[in-house]
Amino acid sequence: VRAVLESAPWCFPALERAADRITEALGETGGRTTRLISLLQRDHGLATQVLPVETMPVWRKRIDRHSGRLFVSERLSLPQRSELLAQELVVRRAGTVLDEELDLLGLSTAQDGDEALRLARLELARYTALAVLMPYERFQRAAERTHYDPVVLATRFGCSYSQVAHRLVSLQDRSGGRQAGPVFF
Repeated sequence: VRAVLESAPWCFPALERAADRITEALGETGGRTTRLISLLQRDHGLATQVLPVETMPVWRKRIDRHSGRLFVSERLSLPQRSELLAQELVVRRAGTVLDEELDLLGLSTAQDGDEALRLARLELARYTALAVLMPYERFQRAAERTHYDPVVLATRFGCSYSQVAHRLVSLQDRSGGRQAGPVFF
């Protein structure tokens, strides 16, 4: 999976557009994490609850489908929680687009196995979640203004340094009149 993803251009315009639709649905009112939680509850019937590490010693998240609750570990930082919530929205709202992009990667169950497909889909969902947290145009403009300073961008977007670095690499979308950033990777 790593070899396939590293050989592909690290930009997925269809996933960027899916992220734009989710970002639009989130709106601008209130804190981002609160908006993610509200959208999961309102549109998908999934209530979010942070549980203590004693209750979730090894899990980052767990979904109880019977009660319609998403349990998140308190050990996750706020940027990690936001990414996890955004990923959950991506899987629920853009699953078809994820599957189409997965097909384009050329992985197959016969050759690569179910686990490889699961991991690749998860990585595409993570890519899209970061695009939700750092919308393309807004992030691109901020990156240019700050001379691509990941520390400033992390603070401005409420993300971790690692998340910002990951997003900076993906600013290569030239579709729909978008401007590509410098090639980092």
